[in-house]
Amino acid sequence: MTRKFKVGVYLEQSVTAGGGYQQSINAIEQLSKVVPTNSEIKIFTPIKQNLVELEKIDIESSYLPISRFDKLYTFLCRSQLFFEIQSKLRLLSNFEKKMIKEEVDLVYFLSPSGRAIILQKLNYVFTLWDMCHRDHLEFPEVREFGEFERRELTFKRATRKAYITLVDAEISKKKLIERYGVDEEKIIVMPFSPSIHMRKNKSQTDLVLSKYKLKRGYYFYPAQFWPHKNHYIILEALKKLAHENVEIKVVFSGSDKGNYEAIMKKATDLGVDKNITYLGFVDSEELFQLYENCIALIMPTYFGPTNLPPYEAWLAKTLVLYPKEHIEQVTDAAILFDNDSPDSLAQAIKKSLNVDERSRVIEKSLARVSEVEKVRAKSEQAMKEKLNKYCFRSLSWK
Repeated sequence: MTRKFKVGVYLEQSVTAGGGYQQSINAIEQLSKVVPTNSEIKIFTPIKQNLVELEKIDIESSYLPISRFDKLYTFLCRSQLFFEIQSKLRLLSNFEKKMIKEEVDLVYFLSPSGRAIILQKLNYVFTLWDMCHRDHLEFPEVREFGEFERRELTFKRATRKAYITLVDAEISKKKLIERYGVDEEKIIVMPFSPSIHMRKNKSQTDLVLSKYKLKRGYYFYPAQFWPHKNHYIILEALKKLAHENVEIKVVFSGSDKGNYEAIMKKATDLGVDKNITYLGFVDSEELFQLYENCIALIMPTYFGPTNLPPYEAWLAKTLVLYPKEHIEQVTDAAILFDNDSPDSLAQAIKKSLNVDERSRVIEKSLARVSEVEKVRAKSEQAMKEKLNKYCFRSLSWK
């Protein structure tokens, strides 16, 4: 009897990673629809808490810690000399040995993982969310202390060697070809999708609003506190609106990545701290109600080209305010603004207060959701065909 084709899925994001974690969960769910018939999916994670979180949504997983040897091995793999002597050493990482022991045929990295470059025998699917270290290299989180170089090396090597690289938009596909020389036929554009919790929508509005002491009619920005998330422009826009006697409330959620105190100090200095409510990290089950009861999502992030919150907001039939530079994701289904201009954001907020304008744009967003779903369905079919082809070809060496 022929054994099952097995895909080893590697989940490296923790639940506090927010959108990165949610998109990884979406990818697991999606994979079950596109793997070949008679396949098995086995999920591995180096984060113990993920075992608990996945069990909550009936997903079985195994703990696969990163050993000291693997950390050293990863470091060595950044050297061209190490690759030149590998033909004699033929060393395998503990990570790969574990995958082979589990009879994994293909590894699927759910995020842009550096583990991809240490694989010697196993083929893999690589996920690349963005190349913002190139698009916006001025931000410290993608530039300082070797982070830029680490991303360059990982993305270049991992995408060139991947059986499939998944990107989120056509513009990302174009950049991947131009910057790293990846063959076009090895790239699949797979749009993001709202989290499984958003789609199930189990929590109750009154309980969520009561828990956070919120009243309907706020603006919502769910984003970790990184500099590139551009919380600052919201503060400046609030100040400008206050001068025009337009008072609004903005709710921030998301874990602190080192920039929270600086933002809140600026809010105090600008005199708009009373307009800000910070919820901290929010459970995924509560997101739908937070979207549903706000006037609009404000998302002035510099990084893209796509982000998860607009899809989530559209699912809740909520208006989106979004940067012009990311227009490919939203087209005409959002009120656009210049994310370097507080004046532009202030104008967008005032426009969002017009009920007719809000209804018009929300109507556009429903059509946009349908368009994205069609693209996703086509991409899933392409991925299914690629995986079926790999499954057949792998019989030649298994």
